[in-house]
Amino acid sequence: MKNRIVLVLCFITQIIFAQNVQWACEVLDCSQKYLNEKYSSIQACGVPNAYLKRPKASSNSFVMGCIEETNKETTQEAFIQLKYCTPKLISQVSILENSGPGSITKVLLFDTANKEHIVYTGTAKDISAPKRILNIQFPTTDYKVASVKIISMPSKVSSWNCIDAVGISNLKHPYTIDIPIENLGPKINSKYEEIAPLVSPDGTLLFFTRENDPNNKGYNKREDDQDIWFSKLDSSGEWTEAKNVGFPLNNTSYNRVISVTPDGNTLLLNGKYTATGRFRGPGLSISNKTKNGWEIPEDIIIKDFENKNKYIDFCMANDKKHLIISMEDKSSIGERDLYISFINKNGHWSKPKNLGKTINSKGDDVTPFLASDGVSLYFSTDGRKGFGDMDIYKSKRLDDSWKNWSEPENLGSSINTNDWDTYFTISAKGDYAYLVRYEDSYGGSDIYRIKLKEESKPNPVVLIYGSVINAKTREPIEAKIIYELLSNGKEVGTAISESDKGNYKIILPYGKKYGFRAVAEGYYAINENIDVSDLKTYEEIQKDIKMVPIEVGEIIRLNNIFFEFGKSELKSASFPELDRVVVLMKDNAIEIEMAGHTDNIGSEEANLKLSTERAKSVVAYLISKGIEPSRLIAKGYGENKPITTNDNEEGKQQNRRVEFTILKK
Repeated sequence: MKNRIVLVLCFITQIIFAQNVQWACEVLDCSQKYLNEKYSSIQACGVPNAYLKRPKASSNSFVMGCIEETNKETTQEAFIQLKYCTPKLISQVSILENSGPGSITKVLLFDTANKEHIVYTGTAKDISAPKRILNIQFPTTDYKVASVKIISMPSKVSSWNCIDAVGISNLKHPYTIDIPIENLGPKINSKYEEIAPLVSPDGTLLFFTRENDPNNKGYNKREDDQDIWFSKLDSSGEWTEAKNVGFPLNNTSYNRVISVTPDGNTLLLNGKYTATGRFRGPGLSISNKTKNGWEIPEDIIIKDFENKNKYIDFCMANDKKHLIISMEDKSSIGERDLYISFINKNGHWSKPKNLGKTINSKGDDVTPFLASDGVSLYFSTDGRKGFGDMDIYKSKRLDDSWKNWSEPENLGSSINTNDWDTYFTISAKGDYAYLVRYEDSYGGSDIYRIKLKEESKPNPVVLIYGSVINAKTREPIEAKIIYELLSNGKEVGTAISESDKGNYKIILPYGKKYGFRAVAEGYYAINENIDVSDLKTYEEIQKDIKMVPIEVGEIIRLNNIFFEFGKSELKSASFPELDRVVVLMKDNAIEIEMAGHTDNIGSEEANLKLSTERAKSVVAYLISKGIEPSRLIAKGYGENKPITTNDNEEGKQQNRRVEFTILKK
């Protein structure tokens, strides 16, 4: 019984359900009588212990309206009245329905004199959620509540209406449960095996593999057929009904998504494909999303690649420049080890390099996942003392050699079980991890999510999103996004914008200053920059990238040009931006006016002089890189051409600028 179980609940559970909520301690009356405790009215007493599990009729909850002897629902009104051992003034009743919610039609409060007070009336009907917490809020009572009566019409909902617990409180906010681990429910999980979940860095897409579903492309063609399925996070924070991703990503082989880029437009896939989308053999492929759907996946070529093991796992970093591989070769310390491969200028990948003895064990080291910060590595191993067959560990990369790592830490019993714990994936935000469990599943293995402890989270990152647009027409542009370190112009990652909408997403790890731009033929991008040196928490920032057509009369702002305050000497961080202007002028027979502008701080004469000297400094740099002086004009305008107000710092910053105008093409 719940009132007995409460006595032995662990301290953690007490914390989860505390929130100054008082739970029912006794059943005063009920429309149905039971001979045993399972599914009976007594299960509505005490703290929640069924709501945390997947939505279903649990023996630890009260099945409202069920007639035990016939296992049928009554078509009549059903009710239960629950007592609270310490009557109190309240402003909220919280009813936890762990299955078939929506049948409740009335809720009444009874004071210490047994006088009733109606606080809720409603119509019984199915609702979209598989379970819910019905929070009924009202002004704080001027009487102490001793009991609560719930009336319902259970036959009006399509599944058993189960009540796990009923709490009273004076909380000012709706009562919620901070669920430590939860099954993603029937929209994701089925009676078949769900494995290998992968959440997109922005947390809005979930890919996974489902085995032996009749809707799979290879169903009836092989015994262990596996297809890629996906779900989207809707505006209410719920996962939509999973769908088969279809052709060309699915065929009659073992299909699986290995990595997804922040923009969701590029997938790394298991296996190699023919030109018609058929399975061609083991290996690795990549596919980009177009306005017409996913492209036929193309092979990824890894230099001197060999794997002596039957199995293999991969993980591509968000920057699309680093590939972590779980494989076995002659340099392996145990069975499968973790290796790193780097992309070359020709788009191929370098010979895999072992990550070293700190990471790899004498056992099997598998299913690597590199978080969005680029340094936090999660992987599974049976080569270390843990809780079961395979446990999930976390380690952090200490430098750019990819051989120096912190000592791997077991993620603990909240994540690891005595089973085979693998396929750990998290979004850039780092709030939830997605993994596979067999316990309390709908059939085979199911996909769960679990809230990460602070010490298990990766470093914070910033997600930059927006659209790539034509600065003149505002139309979307399909482009390659490049982001680089402002300090030296080193390219650290790439992405692509959607061909039809121009949307893009990139993720920047904390600790540095970055510049980012788009590249498309016939355009020059207005570069953007961001400083995330002191980032403390995950952030999302919207920034559209404007691309200016290379046409006479077009004005192009150079955002990543930097000077010392009040001076005209260029900082070295300006060189990557100016080098791109050099390339533009060498590739196009254009003549330009380079203009300097200031805000209105200081005298007009001083501002005119400073802006002129800055424009001359930029022109001098371009000439030093081989651009003919006859193609360049330096002009200072001082404070005379503001593009916005000078009444605030943001406006002044926009007015302090260097830009060029195309005079002749």
